[in-house]
Amino acid sequence: MGSMMALHFIEHGCRIVVEDPSERSLKAAMTHIQNAGLQHLVSVARDPQDVCAKLDRPRLILFSVPQGQAADTLIKQLLPHMDPGDIIIDAGNEHWERTQRRQGVLAARGCYYVGMGVSGGYQSARSGPSLCPGGEAGVLERLMPFLEDVAAKDGAGRPCVAPVGAGGAGHYVKMIHNGIEHGMMGGLCEVWAMMKDGLGMSYAEIGDVLERWGRQGELVGSTTCAFEIMADIVYNGRAITSSSPSVQTSAEQPTLQTASTASLIGSRTRLSRTMKRAKEPDIGPLRALPICTVPFHR
Repeated sequence: MGSMMALHFIEHGCRIVVEDPSERSLKAAMTHIQNAGLQHLVSVARDPQDVCAKLDRPRLILFSVPQGQAADTLIKQLLPHMDPGDIIIDAGNEHWERTQRRQGVLAARGCYYVGMGVSGGYQSARSGPSLCPGGEAGVLERLMPFLEDVAAKDGAGRPCVAPVGAGGAGHYVKMIHNGIEHGMMGGLCEVWAMMKDGLGMSYAEIGDVLERWGRQGELVGSTTCAFEIMADIVYNGRAITSSSPSVQTSAEQPTLQTASTASLIGSRTRLSRTMKRAKEPDIGPLRALPICTVPFHR
């Protein structure tokens, strides 16, 4: 995600500083940048302190790292070298309450922290993601020209980004988005199992049904992309193997905590956890259940 976003930002006229504790990841990122002939717009930093030293003031620092301790550690490394007016954008899947806690920490130093949901996976990070930033209104207003430039565009050319509110609103919205997505994917897994195992349909037949659902009828719209990806998988003979579906994203626990009035999100997440346990030695009866997962990302 980070390397693809970096390359996308450069192509939109940004001069950037890149840093990654993993030498392998940093090398991979620089390979992408060099292949695009854009290395002259990039400086490589040794560590977070060097990032701050190389950036112009006021600094805009964007990171995409695992939620929780990894992000807290990075912020602790950056903060002593930041100045009032600097902005951090957290583009990872973070719990919105942690986002608000960090906003308080940075505010005490006159700095700003924006929690921003990023949707579309690494493919869209490369070509333009959908963004939902949340934080202080004045800071979001300053960021919007940049975010509108790098965001995905809809069919009418409008940028797929909007300020979604104060505090941790950006990460809250992304959490709900992830939960709905899990529900949709779970439903599609059930459809796949019924057609393949229940009706004995061939891959080509399943692909025809999915392709038709994606272009006509009441399911056209927000689910069209999912049908297109599934149809492509089965048309090309890439088997969707029986394996244990599991919810492993960083948004899993926050989603569960919010799911008391969202039955689709809560039931789907809990079901996937139950099915995951079906492979454990002490769970006998569940091992006979048909289990399948659809390996696609939106």
